[in-house]
Amino acid sequence: VVDHIVIFNDTTPLELLKQIRPDILTKSSDYNLNEIVGSQFAGEVKITTYHDGLSTTNIIKQSAKVK
Repeated sequence: VVDHIVIFNDTTPLELLKQIRPDILTKSSDYNLNEIVGSQFAGEVKITTYHDGLSTTNIIKQSAKVK
């Protein structure tokens, strides 16, 4: 279940994560824990299985093509 999705314009979500301090921050397994920006501001970091071609970036690109 996802409570909120937030779009941000910065290069990384660091400032946003400092402000909202999420209970859980998720990233795919193509990241190492020490590479996850803002992980120190989350209650917990969950690493999910990476599936090639199913990144949020690809989903957004595909959605933009449909419109």
